[in-house]
Order: sequence, then C-alpha cells, then structure tokens
Amino acid sequence: MEGLREMSLDCSTRDIAVLEHLDKGFLAKALGEIRGKKVTPNFPNLYYLCAVKAVGKAGVSEDEAEIDPTNGSIYVSDNVPLLKIRKLWEYGFLTKCFGKS
Repeated sequence: MEGLREMSLDCSTRDIAVLEHLDKGFLAKALGEIRGKKVTPNFPNLYYLCAVKAVGKAGVSEDEAEIDPTNGSIYVSDNVPLLKIRKLWEYGFLTKCFGKS
C-alpha cells in the first residue's frame, strides 16, 4: 500500500508484509489516525488500530476478543461463531481461540 511506503515507519520488512495483507480500508483509517495524533507509527500501533476496527466490523464484542499486536494475532473466545471468525480471516487477521472461564 502506498501509504505504508510513504511514511517513515518503525517496522521491519516482515511487519510491512503482514500489514499489507490486512484489509486496506482498516489500514487507511489507522494510518490516518496515526498521522493525526502523536502516536509512534510502528507495527504494534498500526496492527492494534486495524484489529480494533476489524473486531467491531466482524461483530465480535470486546469481551470475546483480545488483540495481541506484538504477535500479530487476535485471540477470540471459543464461543464466537465461526462466521465471525471467518470475517476476521477475510480481513487478513490471524485468529487463535481461547476458552472463557
């Protein structure tokens, strides 16, 4: 994506490759937010902003998901319907399930 190449990002080549697989709409919004705020433009911040948007759009509640930007994953509760998990996959996110106690 052009926005990624234009910005001076604190990201490795691998981080850029992961970000480029995410939904372009989420990425554009995240880049806009980072440009408008004093937020370090690095992989964890970009991934987190994109993931928050994806989780909301997929219809997964905050209680059902945990975003781990360091590992580039969204952990979802094992009671989240597969249809919602598939939406996250379609948006380019790696998901892992966890059990709720």
